[in-house]
Amino acid sequence: NTMKNITFLILTILHANFCNAQTANPVYLFSSEIEAKLKIDTISKNYQHYAVNYAIIGDYKNTLFTEELGVLKYKKLKKGKVTIDTSFFNYKPVNALNEINKISENHQIIIINEAHYSAQNRVFTTQLLKKLYSKGYKTIFLEGLHPDRNKNLNKRKHALLTSGYYFNEPQYGNLVRVAIKKGYTVLPYEHDQDENEKDPLKLWYSREEGQADNILAFLKENPKEKIIIHCGYGHISEKIFEGEIVGNMAAIIKKKSGINPLTI
Repeated sequence: NTMKNITFLILTILHANFCNAQTANPVYLFSSEIEAKLKIDTISKNYQHYAVNYAIIGDYKNTLFTEELGVLKYKKLKKGKVTIDTSFFNYKPVNALNEINKISENHQIIIINEAHYSAQNRVFTTQLLKKLYSKGYKTIFLEGLHPDRNKNLNKRKHALLTSGYYFNEPQYGNLVRVAIKKGYTVLPYEHDQDENEKDPLKLWYSREEGQADNILAFLKENPKEKIIIHCGYGHISEKIFEGEIVGNMAAIIKKKSGINPLTI
């Protein structure tokens, strides 16, 4: 278990090098330009960046192909025989929007996960917002939203290319428009890593804790507010570790606030 936890943290740290969303410049590349970059780039962890490039221009086929290629190379996985967990046969499919809407009544914090290359994930959250508003959720925090460049966002009612790298993707921009039009307040929660920190683990944790603290500061001023957090990948993990490093953003929120979030 200890080795699995360490492996999880290492992968999360490496992934965070790409996920500090507001540092990249907005660039729209043609598919041929992205393909050319892929051919000469030997660093497999960069493949996720190219998958996002494809997603931004709506080339979803190449988005999925590139992301899969990166995962297989980066994690040194090989396609092989799949073992099926038979316990899943006891479950049945339900309408996700309706089910989440139903159980949301029992929670104050909902954290929704996305893959940064997946426009579909953002469409799902956009659809969910319309239902959750009637359940008392009025505030949504979005990963990648630059805190200094979006002070007038809710008055302006739409994102700009400078709002954050991921907002160059049309469906993330549309999520902002729909949320504000519905009545939500859209807020950033980003926190830069402490570049003075030399320890890679603590460097990664500085961002996770900073993000969590930004959201907790809002809840301290608005203790009864029901909030939604839209984030990517490992930030959603509620697993709490022993010691100085508590875990990812969701785990820190859970431990410091005592509130058990609904993580999706």
